[in-house]
Amino acid sequence: MYLIVWFSLLLGSAVPLASAEIVYSHNFQDVLPHPHTAAGLSDFAHFSLVQPSYLHSRTKRQISSTKLNQDSTEHINHLAVKYSINNTLYILDLILNRDLLPASYFEKHQQDGAYVIRNRTNAKDIELCHYKGVLRDVPGSWAAISTCDNNLRGVIYDGSELNYIEPLLTNQSTTIRHPNVSLSNPADSNGLSQHILYKHSDFVSHDKYQCGYKSAHDKLRTKRDTLTRHDTIRGPWNANIKSRYLELVLVVDNKLYNLFRKSTKDVYTHCKDIVNVINALYEKLNIFVALVGVVIWTETDEIPFNTNGDLTLNNFLTYRRERLVREHPNDNAQLLTGMTFQDGVVGKALKGPICTYEFSGGVNVDHNSAVGLVATTVAHEMGHNLGMEHDTSSGQTPECKCPSDRCIMSPSSSSISPTEWSSCSQEYLALAFDHGMDYCMRNKPKALFDGPVCGNGFVEDGEECDCGLESSCNNKCCNATTCMLHENATCATGSCCNFQTCSPHPAGRACRTADRECDLSEYCTGDSGVLSG
Repeated sequence: MYLIVWFSLLLGSAVPLASAEIVYSHNFQDVLPHPHTAAGLSDFAHFSLVQPSYLHSRTKRQISSTKLNQDSTEHINHLAVKYSINNTLYILDLILNRDLLPASYFEKHQQDGAYVIRNRTNAKDIELCHYKGVLRDVPGSWAAISTCDNNLRGVIYDGSELNYIEPLLTNQSTTIRHPNVSLSNPADSNGLSQHILYKHSDFVSHDKYQCGYKSAHDKLRTKRDTLTRHDTIRGPWNANIKSRYLELVLVVDNKLYNLFRKSTKDVYTHCKDIVNVINALYEKLNIFVALVGVVIWTETDEIPFNTNGDLTLNNFLTYRRERLVREHPNDNAQLLTGMTFQDGVVGKALKGPICTYEFSGGVNVDHNSAVGLVATTVAHEMGHNLGMEHDTSSGQTPECKCPSDRCIMSPSSSSISPTEWSSCSQEYLALAFDHGMDYCMRNKPKALFDGPVCGNGFVEDGEECDCGLESSCNNKCCNATTCMLHENATCATGSCCNFQTCSPHPAGRACRTADRECDLSEYCTGDSGVLSG
């Protein structure tokens, strides 16, 4: 089943916040979807209000939910999102991110001095309403969107910058006023609320957010330059056809829980929103992040907190080593906190310990209502755990290239939306993987929402190929709508498949040469597109 979601732009153009009069008949905390939304508005020079409505793709009639039916927790697999800005029409093609939650997913919080643990072993026990996809006909675009509670929240990368969308939760007695528009009764007859839409280019608070990691560029530059001169470093996604899978646990402190008005449901959804965006960022590196579980300190924090980020990080890593990883095995754990660290630091992590039980973790300030901003912070700290250093402040040096002005491992935020990984980050990652630091990331966790879904990019039972969504599939050998081979095609995937002829390369062709003394080259067999060692 497919849906189209229509955005009607309520403001003809974005209104400068400095000149905007915003009047609410309730307190911010009563009407806005996230505890930081009031602060989030002040972080952007402009924003727009949009009124979404859902339309069925075939009948064009208005639909109130992406759920399969009113009483179901299941959501449709494919979703089209249609919206218009400044008379320009955009269509998002999305697919449910069924790999976001593994079968081992759990939710855990404190109650009456003990922990309540809900192991979600049955897909019907949990609602998955998180999608990933692309903007139709826009090269390089991507999106990570959730439709939980009939609200849209997430990010849309339009090929040049990030756009953040989140719901504006008001009731019908609330009036919102701007110089150019007055909006009363913002909830429409279909029950959908108005939404706030930001562009990252309007982000104005970029000087106050930075990573607290102390770079060791000077110590490592000689080693990396030597490696660059004498070796052609191919990313692990080229050197090894196997994807990497990172099993992540998020821990939420008591202050952030209270900022969410003590709603465990909202916190669990917020964590899934964040990891859904992190997934979109790491897919570029062929790394897929599964949210193993969420721990909420609803009554008391289990570690001492300090405005010194280093002390808080050390305390959290001790907690992970002594408690968390023993009770809930994971590859990496990240703390989300509602407190503020010194000097504008929003994240801290150590470099290179991704698969260790002692040091694979980080601490992150949940500093803004825009999910994409927080997700980028967490992705950045995870990058340190994966062995990455900071890019230079400019992001561009002769030995370090970034597709845009700044990349994800930039030491501080900016008006440039960080959505790419620099060449240095990719080299650090390849070096770490070459040393076997990815040993815990080679197993794909069983998905909680199992079963083949055509369009998710994974070849599953009953499929001959899967090149992703139809609008972004560039594989002429694979039928994107059926995930079966086109007529006369004998392969559509693998290093030994000739994608021009859709047939296997001849036997004996080297599809991967040995990278080091103890490695073995891999050769094609002539009868399959998949290599064999």
